[in-house]
Amino acid sequence: MRSPFADCEARLMQENRVVKFRGEEYCYTYSYYECEKTKEKFSTTALDEENVQQVYKQYREKYKIPSSQEIEELKIKYGVSAARLGLILGFGENQISNYIDGEVPSRANGKTLSAIMDVHVFERYLDLAKNQLKESVYSKLKKRVLELYSIEHCAVAEDKTDYGNNNL
Repeated sequence: MRSPFADCEARLMQENRVVKFRGEEYCYTYSYYECEKTKEKFSTTALDEENVQQVYKQYREKYKIPSSQEIEELKIKYGVSAARLGLILGFGENQISNYIDGEVPSRANGKTLSAIMDVHVFERYLDLAKNQLKESVYSKLKKRVLELYSIEHCAVAEDKTDYGNNNL
């Protein structure tokens, strides 16, 4: 990479750092560039994002908070928009979209998102939000829950069949 400070190259450097995130300290490898002539340090948006993501990843793993991709997959699994999923869970209207875009959920919201990976738990949240949804929307989502139960039941039946045919 060319240095913005002098007509020369900049070297990619790394150093271990500790940062506080949500009241806790996390160690990570900070990446940055250093101008070969002036020794001035600088970063890029991409490097900044990589540095931040290291900390977010540790936090998510520590508290078992689903990743942005896993949250997106929940939306797809239940056939629901981000806004509607937020409504069902009692989150803010844009909260799910923010999480999919990379914002890290609070521990409480992370637990809820982890819990609804289980279709039984999602169904309970859906039932609790019934009065906040149009009847047609509620019915469509309830139908999806029943489809998922059927898929789950078939998978369990297959496992039992495979187990029963296993000649040990």
